[in-house]
Amino acid sequence: MKKIISVLLALILVCSLVSVVSADTSGARLDLTPSSVSVAQGSVVTVTVSLTGAEVAKSGGLQFAYDSSVFETVSGEWKLTGAMLKDFNASKSAAAIAFGSATDINGDIFALKLKARDTAAIGSTTITVTPALKNGSKDIDCAVGSTTVAIKCKTHTAGAAVKENFVNANCGFDGSYDEVVYCTVCGDEISRETKTIPATGKHVTGGWVIDKKPTLTETGLKHKVCSVCGKTVMTETIPVVDPNAPRVEVESKRVGLGRSVDVNISIKNNPGIAAMKLLVSYDEGLTLDKVTFGDIGGQSITSPKLTSPVILNWFNGDGNLAATNTVYATLTFTADADTVTEFKNIAIDFDPEDVVDINENEVEFVSIDGGIDVLKYIPGDINDDGKVNNKDIIRLFHYLSGITDEVNEAATDVNIDGAVNNKDITTLFKYLSGWDIKIY
Repeated sequence: MKKIISVLLALILVCSLVSVVSADTSGARLDLTPSSVSVAQGSVVTVTVSLTGAEVAKSGGLQFAYDSSVFETVSGEWKLTGAMLKDFNASKSAAAIAFGSATDINGDIFALKLKARDTAAIGSTTITVTPALKNGSKDIDCAVGSTTVAIKCKTHTAGAAVKENFVNANCGFDGSYDEVVYCTVCGDEISRETKTIPATGKHVTGGWVIDKKPTLTETGLKHKVCSVCGKTVMTETIPVVDPNAPRVEVESKRVGLGRSVDVNISIKNNPGIAAMKLLVSYDEGLTLDKVTFGDIGGQSITSPKLTSPVILNWFNGDGNLAATNTVYATLTFTADADTVTEFKNIAIDFDPEDVVDINENEVEFVSIDGGIDVLKYIPGDINDDGKVNNKDIIRLFHYLSGITDEVNEAATDVNIDGAVNNKDITTLFKYLSGWDIKIY
């Protein structure tokens, strides 16, 4: 009985593989998937054959082809169920199957086990399968399938270690690389070990970064940053400004929300300059309304827009500015009505080559920043009751006389001259009496 079945299957296989392909193209194809893309000499690999896009079939055959000097057949097995007859001829590397009726055979259909010979040549080799599918007398077109498997050494021959994925160490961070050993015969990776390169500890620094400018009474602070690792590697204190040193200085003022205030930029201890270009930066929440240069002669100009940072540039071609102390420019700011109540910085900077005398010699100056303390109060509302009237004059008088300390201190410097005294009472009295003056 077994002999009869084998003969019948052989006939199916032969007829299938020599049959003429039908003109009706179904678009079916075979895919071959090896259990591993590489196999060592003497090891086994299983190749799974999958069918997709095929019409129903009653019989079929598979003819495998591969280099017999590389592989020897171990076994073959149909994965389909319900077949009337199925067989695999290992010596001919051929398989056949038959069903009692037309059957959907798409999916994994066959598993072929091959053993790489101990003498197999190292390198890539191709495994091919040619299909023949029939539904009765109708041939079902199906593309040939193939796959590639790499043959590797059974016993590797180690080559010299090489370095890969090299990352340089720097001043603050370790470096690394992979030390890799490959087989000199098949090229397989035998080992891989990550090595650490210790940090050098040698920083690369640039110029000083000013964190806080010094003033006449407070020291400043500066630091240097490593351009490689980004760490702060040096910090130094900047001495207070010498009161006799040439300087350009921004004054500090107070103002209420939605109010305007004038801020002077002054030149102090001027040794004689004929040109000065300043870059003025100010915090958000302030609007620079206008710039008025002081009585310094010559020609002056600002950048077209007064948004931060704004350029203030001046020169006098007739000679050096004679005044030792003078106002360079007055800046009129408005504190935005919806800004945060806090101190808003106004900073100045300059290139030393832009501060020169009439002979084009650079004149050394230092700069002192200032700002505006934006306060949330009603100007003149000394008793903080939300109104400005004679009660505030009485409360301010009592405050200056030492009778009470229950005042809104932010509102006490009515004329914003930096001091709280009888002048503020006079200013508030005049304001409430209809005089054309401002209070702050």
